Amino acid sequence: MSVNKDFLQVLMFIPFLKLLVAENDSGEIARIEKILKENDIMYRVKSISSRGTIGRFHDSSAFKNYNVSYNRVGYHLGINFLIYVRKKDLDRARALIN
Repeated sequence: MSVNKDFLQVLMFIPFLKLLVAENDSGEIARIEKILKENDIMYRVKSISSRGTIGRFHDSSAFKNYNVSYNRVGYHLGINFLIYVRKKDLDRARALIN
């Protein structure tokens, strides 16, 4: 009986994983994800907004009222991405992404 790899990845609980990288550049996160996938290293990505729920709501309301897009004024949304891997894969993953 084979188990689907995506199903196993869902079972990876963040408290039991090790932080590989924290980054706010989505392009860099995509590069790291590609490397991890190519090398069969299971990982989890967590995104955190530095503004919080109320701050994001206030920002979106303000931009909507003025009919201006975020990009037009150079506003950065402030989302940080955290990639976690299993403890046994941490050293290998670090070596691959550097």
